[in-house]
Amino acid sequence: MSGFHASQCGFCTPGMCMSIFTSLINADKSKRPEPPKGFSKLKVSEAKKAFSGNLCRCTGYRPIVDACKSFASDVDLEDLGLNIFWKKGDRNPDVSELPSYTLGGGVCTFPDFLKTELKSSLDHLNNPCIAASREGWYHPRSIKEYYELINSCLFSDSVKVVVGNTSSGVPGYKDQDLYSKYIDIGGIPELSNIVRRESGFEIGAATSISRTIEILEEECESISSPNGSVVFRKLANHMSKVATPFVRNTASIGGNIVLAQRFPFPSDIATILLGAGVTVCLQVVAERRQITLEEFLEQPPIDSTTLLLSIFIPHWIPDSGTNTSLLFETYRAAPRPLGNAVSYVNCAFLGHASVDEQSDSLVLSNLRLAFGAYGTEHAIRAKKVEEFLTGKSLTASVVLGAIQLLRETVVPMEGTSHPEYRVSAAVGYLFSFLSPLSKGIPEPGKSLASSSADSADTDDVCNLPLSTRRETFSSDDYKPVGEPIKKYGVELQASGEAVYVDDIPAPKNCLYGEFIYSTQPLAYVKSIKFKSSLASEKIISFVSAKDIPSGGQNIGSSFLFGDEPLFGDPIAEYAGQALGIVIAETQRYADMAAKQVIIEYDTEDLSPPIITAEQAVEKSSYFDVPPELYPKEVGDVSKGMAAADHKIPSTEVKLASEYHFYMETQTALAVPDEDKTLVVYSSSQYPELAQSVIARCLGIPFSNVRVITRRVGGGFGGKAFRSFQVATAAALCAYKLRRPVRMYLNRNTDMVMIGDAVIEHVASVLSVDANSVREKNFHTYCTLQLFYPDSVVKLLVLHCILFLIEPRAAPGRVSVLNDGSIVVEVGGIEIGQGLWTKVQQMTAFALGKLWPDGGESLLERASNDNVNLSASAYWVPGQVSNKYLNYGAGISEVEIDLLTGAITLIRGDLVYDCGRSLNPAVDLGQIEGSFIQGIGFFVYEEYITNSDGLMISNSTWDYKIPTVDIIPKQFNAEVLNTGYHKNRVLSSKASGEPALVLASSVHCALREAIRAARLEFAISTVSGRSPLEFQMDVPAPMTLVKELCGLDIVEKYLECLSTCERAAGA
Repeated sequence: MSGFHASQCGFCTPGMCMSIFTSLINADKSKRPEPPKGFSKLKVSEAKKAFSGNLCRCTGYRPIVDACKSFASDVDLEDLGLNIFWKKGDRNPDVSELPSYTLGGGVCTFPDFLKTELKSSLDHLNNPCIAASREGWYHPRSIKEYYELINSCLFSDSVKVVVGNTSSGVPGYKDQDLYSKYIDIGGIPELSNIVRRESGFEIGAATSISRTIEILEEECESISSPNGSVVFRKLANHMSKVATPFVRNTASIGGNIVLAQRFPFPSDIATILLGAGVTVCLQVVAERRQITLEEFLEQPPIDSTTLLLSIFIPHWIPDSGTNTSLLFETYRAAPRPLGNAVSYVNCAFLGHASVDEQSDSLVLSNLRLAFGAYGTEHAIRAKKVEEFLTGKSLTASVVLGAIQLLRETVVPMEGTSHPEYRVSAAVGYLFSFLSPLSKGIPEPGKSLASSSADSADTDDVCNLPLSTRRETFSSDDYKPVGEPIKKYGVELQASGEAVYVDDIPAPKNCLYGEFIYSTQPLAYVKSIKFKSSLASEKIISFVSAKDIPSGGQNIGSSFLFGDEPLFGDPIAEYAGQALGIVIAETQRYADMAAKQVIIEYDTEDLSPPIITAEQAVEKSSYFDVPPELYPKEVGDVSKGMAAADHKIPSTEVKLASEYHFYMETQTALAVPDEDKTLVVYSSSQYPELAQSVIARCLGIPFSNVRVITRRVGGGFGGKAFRSFQVATAAALCAYKLRRPVRMYLNRNTDMVMIGDAVIEHVASVLSVDANSVREKNFHTYCTLQLFYPDSVVKLLVLHCILFLIEPRAAPGRVSVLNDGSIVVEVGGIEIGQGLWTKVQQMTAFALGKLWPDGGESLLERASNDNVNLSASAYWVPGQVSNKYLNYGAGISEVEIDLLTGAITLIRGDLVYDCGRSLNPAVDLGQIEGSFIQGIGFFVYEEYITNSDGLMISNSTWDYKIPTVDIIPKQFNAEVLNTGYHKNRVLSSKASGEPALVLASSVHCALREAIRAARLEFAISTVSGRSPLEFQMDVPAPMTLVKELCGLDIVEKYLECLSTCERAAGA
């Protein structure tokens, strides 16, 4: 990982390493041929799948995949990106330069404390009744013991039956209170049995999903007939896209089905097993029952008196003695191809196809058409559609009739998101299943032809070669500055030894806090109470604005436009504003207790809140912008409009918000010290201002507050100001209670609290190429002179973006110690951008000029003469050097599926101006990561709020950042080093934020693809308008893409074919 520059903030890196290790071990266990020496049995096509369950916000995944690919026996070494093993430009990179991999040598040696923990867990499993002081965890060893526990007097309180307990991580099904008792049935042998029969096989309900996949794959290999194994193979393939590998390793197959039976859970597994004709075995007290999965899903929700024992998957084969083929397909429409995303709709279709001798066309029989996740209580069979299709020759008219029936059957419940899309996608999948079987439905070009990319059995899109070209141009002028050396501390990050705030051991008597926030905007908070529950009993203290010390201020953050209060008091100004803090003995207790809050609001005498930008404009509600921040006025808009040949009186551009989604959520640890002093460990990009805010809140001198930030697990601006609130809250609680207090926001709370299309429109109205409009709006040397002084503009580069950078003043200190080691203090925080690495390089360059031959004698003399080898400075950028421009260009190629709106990024090419890069490897990672984050902003990440402005897409369940399976299949990035510039720091330029704007090329490419589809099928979303004119907001996820391509496109196509059929028949 370190050699491929595959770690930035480092918070996700240990997990990435574990995923690589797991994929290598699994590959070693396979029956593949022995690989060449130094390689593993891993294949390049599996490299990306290794990280299907991992998230990263910094790197853009490319270097991480390269690190994994380097182990693969079929890797093309020239496809591997920038690394430290061979220099850029080497024509014949040699595998011997890579660290050698020993096949089967990946044995982990567990430390003693883990062995002790494992032994303790096994001891618990051998004891059926292990209980703590008010909470109990029970391990029955048989079904009989389970029912004895259930019927005993111990279980008069709430009890939860678990195997993997993964449902606790699913929004809508998470625990809302603590349970007094838990029964773990995973240790009951009968629930893990695997029984193979000639007619199929039975799988115990406690079997993990991963193990179920293995069993299905084993059955495929044991069945000689390809036609007979098709069901098992496609079930296994679909299940491999459910959740993530980590969840599948823990979650049980029965637990998933039970969750789908008890709640409207959008289970893929229940749907595909329903399509496969699965039956289930239940234990209801003393009675054992065998029923179909369909019957099980339709009965009332089961309780703890009913156990799901096993499922039986039949072995489907074609009818003997007839020329019949078995058909089975599964589908899922989801934002991510490889899983880690819940489906908008899922389907499973099974049937037999035979040739009708009279019509010479295919006829279907024994159909099972299952649909789920479209906004239904549970998966269903479309029986009317099955009956309609059975025995009929498949013509365009018949398929159209089936689709019309399906629309009557698949009806989402009220409140379901994107209901029209879900129905349209279900229609598309049925069309995709039936159209290849019909002679009367020709392939309509490249549009409706195939949704194979959405078939859960197809991995072609994900198995495209992962090639890359990562070019850099470096200079030796400031060597070692400009060298692509590996990032400082990366080995610590990869091994998990790097210490982040929450890794700091909890001090003695440490308490934990969680925010309580408002769910309403602009309302008086009349009272805050808590429900009577097990969780609320864990509350040790509740801290609010009333607990701010005398002389302190209600301040939680400080911005350019003023201070922000720590608590909404007495008015909650917006939904998501903090109202108080719950304190408990563990973070889990604090999180659970916060869910028990009951807040009473009053809006009397208050005007309606302003929620949207449109409302703010309507009510003339604007911030007062300081005069020095106003941009310079250039030209006269009114004169320009008057002289224009073509005028567009108005248009609308909508850009949604994007959540920072740092891997490490907001966190702080406050430790009270003597004499009213505090030490606060904060994950902050701006600890200096955090110190100020904390001291002002507590009413104590700044010198009494020490804020320590060693490293930050991702920031992206989200920890520049919003981190103060968490640090100040923890400090206030610690100051009041005189005990250490730690706060580590869960993802939901963090998301709630912290949390250009004009050119295309012009091109559509004028019927010209959008790129020609862009070219007319490029800056030239003359236009740049209007905005910036001559001395700033040194080079004309016409690219797609310009990004203005304004460096800030910063302190620095360098000390040379007696042994020659050097301590450098800088006014910046390492958040993954490689600050420490670049400072090391610049220090080596600067001191190397002073002591080119080493300074041992000089150090000895300085020590003897008591000379202080320490210097400090406060650098303030001048009027000329405090602003400069970044240039960049990006071009993207995308492909869309008209049946589902699924988006595939085929290729991305970036050229980025870095000035003279201080470290090309670090800067290239920043550029790629920024571009991928931009793809999330422009395409995938839906920041959804309710009518009160409260964020409701507040978890990884709803909010989807880019993952490894959606990055461009071919990703070319080039760092363009421009000339020497005396007014910039060693002629360098920023590399982090600007490249995000280049991702607009993906949005533009999507628009072009949609425009082509609309033109081909004459789709117009607004009556009277050309198909080329449409509004495409940001972001543009697959649901919007499908809507713009036409939600009824299949029906229109079939209606056209049906008309032709009738005309031919007449």
